[in-house]
Amino acid sequence: MRGFLQLLHAGAGAVLAAAADIRVLAESASFRYLFTSVGLSGGDMGVCWLLPRIVGLGRATEALLLGGKITSRQAEAWGLASRVVPDGELDAAVDEYVVRFKELAPWGLAMTKEMLNRAATTDYSSAIEMEAWTQTLLMRAEDFREFHAGFNDKRKPQFRGR
Repeated sequence: MRGFLQLLHAGAGAVLAAAADIRVLAESASFRYLFTSVGLSGGDMGVCWLLPRIVGLGRATEALLLGGKITSRQAEAWGLASRVVPDGELDAAVDEYVVRFKELAPWGLAMTKEMLNRAATTDYSSAIEMEAWTQTLLMRAEDFREFHAGFNDKRKPQFRGR
């Protein structure tokens, strides 16, 4: 979705952006949670769960209650943006992420995302246990064997998601 965060993202668009795992913004991008500005609750589409986990409860409260504009630089300072780039460099920045993701093991990525999601609603001991179980499972996968083969052969592994 190239150029996705290049424009003003308000209301539902801002919530969808917050739901993204990595948010790369063009300098001209901004957010606005405007639900209360139109007489609705600031809580919609899961934003009251998402936003405090990203920016903290105080900043999320301010953004959702007052609905003010959040610039790209402010979003970056708050942790709402992973990275801010000049407007003309957004597509190249997104392409860099795509290249990096393609070099990684798909199951490793998927299980990392799963562990992050589960850890948000569990205690520390349970999180460690889930992670250990996941590592044991993935150490038996073909992609982990491919990593070792690549390491031994001094080449980049070719992961296939197996």
